[in-house]
Amino acid sequence: YDKIGCCISCCVLEHIDEFRVDYVVQNMHNVLIVQGKLLVVYSNTNSIFHIQKSIAEYNNKWIYGYTKNLTPNEVILVLERNGFIVEKCKVVPCDGGRRFWSILDKLIYFFTNRGRYIFIIATKT
Repeated sequence: YDKIGCCISCCVLEHIDEFRVDYVVQNMHNVLIVQGKLLVVYSNTNSIFHIQKSIAEYNNKWIYGYTKNLTPNEVILVLERNGFIVEKCKVVPCDGGRRFWSILDKLIYFFTNRGRYIFIIATKT
């Protein structure tokens, strides 16, 4: 089959259990041409939303199934061990309007550069 030049994973990998995530990333690597680009958006453990998730799980109100949030460095390690070179990594706050958690996330981001999402652009080696 033909290979592709770009693959996008937007808030998907955190829902794949830690024992299968390498398999999924390897498959993304396999479908890309050499020097193909991978864009990954991942939920950040270093975010106020991780606390929201913990509260919801404690109260049995988490509705999003399995979720494994990672730090930016942990996501980079997953990609690098599966044959990618990380070109750029940026953390951004949530843009959920005027909701309490989104406002708090933006405020924390303003002072600490810690935010809801990790954006990574990587290249297949």
